[in-house]
Amino acid sequence: LASSAASDVYKRQFVDSDDTVSLDMYDILLDQFLNKNDIDIVHCGYEKKRLDGTSKMVLGSNQKYCFDRMEGMLHFIKGDLFTGALWNKIYRRSVLENLYFADDIKINEDILFNYYAFKKARYTVLIDRPLYHYYERNNASTKRTASRKKAFDCAAVAKEMYLESKGEPVSYTHLRAHET
Repeated sequence: LASSAASDVYKRQFVDSDDTVSLDMYDILLDQFLNKNDIDIVHCGYEKKRLDGTSKMVLGSNQKYCFDRMEGMLHFIKGDLFTGALWNKIYRRSVLENLYFADDIKINEDILFNYYAFKKARYTVLIDRPLYHYYERNNASTKRTASRKKAFDCAAVAKEMYLESKGEPVSYTHLRAHET
């Protein structure tokens, strides 16, 4: 991989400590940045490993999809091809400038973060291969968080995305892209 392309890609990993990635996941995803300099997000499919030992491939068509901004946002909002999780994505550094997480949101914070990232991305690429291996667990934050807090966080994230997409003022702005 050319170092100039790699230096423009954000290097923080969002892999959960008990999940695993295929040995070639990052090589495969990073290679996509070499093909086109206006690709801003590259992500892959995943395999969900259940507590009972079974597993499920999430899609897994082995196809490559390239989306412009509008197509990427459409699939992101619909949730038909991929999730808003952070752990199976890499980002061009410029897309992440001025994006922040809030400490008080525990559920769907990654969805709101990715909403703004996909909104800024010129092109996104999905490699629909299960290169990330997500392990279901009993102690996950989604299971530990009180149901009232879950409901508030989910509603707040949905409300912010809805209002922002309509161009209306957003009062729940701590996750929004901050203007500089």
